[in-house]
Amino acid sequence: DVVDMAAITAFCGGAGSGITGYVSIFYDQSGNALNLIQNTATSQLKIVADGDSFYLWNGHPRIKDASRRSMGTAFFTSVPAGSSFTMFSCCHHGAHNNWWGLFTMFNSGQLNGLAGGYTSQFYVKDYYTNVIIGTITPPSSQFNLGTTIWNDTPNDTSLFVNGTADGTVNTYTPKAYNKFFIPYTSSTDEAGLVELIFYPSDMSADRAAIDSNILNYYGI
Repeated sequence: DVVDMAAITAFCGGAGSGITGYVSIFYDQSGNALNLIQNTATSQLKIVADGDSFYLWNGHPRIKDASRRSMGTAFFTSVPAGSSFTMFSCCHHGAHNNWWGLFTMFNSGQLNGLAGGYTSQFYVKDYYTNVIIGTITPPSSQFNLGTTIWNDTPNDTSLFVNGTADGTVNTYTPKAYNKFFIPYTSSTDEAGLVELIFYPSDMSADRAAIDSNILNYYGI
């Protein structure tokens, strides 16, 4: 669903109210209620300042990650090791270590990055194992799309950056996952996120079309 900017403005008191709007819940659109939630006010992500001054990219509202803010789901029935899934993460990196606004999953408390960036590239990381290290340096002046197709069984995980295939897959050990999470990075970061799509399947056949739709929508 498209963010209802008018409703948010009204909720925050309108222009010049001095109210900053924070996001407490990202609602799962699949109907499975795997909502991303942050109940602690000081840890919630920002979306608007002074009533109607939205954080935007090309006219589209984005969330702003600053001061170690994060969101996560409750634990759910694990995605079994050997499963396939696809993630589209349209984001901008922060100032500290260039962490991207990214989506991750937990496995027994271990952080597993699926499409983020640590240097100036996107990469795919399974806990401490670098599955794919990207070679493309996306423009730092804009939001960029990182797409991951994760296939445990044949170890044929793929990374695409703004629709272009990137990097070479390394061998890794399949794991089960049981939580979605937008992690905090550093108090000096302001990583942003405009769209996040997760499919519990290999979307290779539709990946190019979905990439193109997202890139066109956000003017990338």
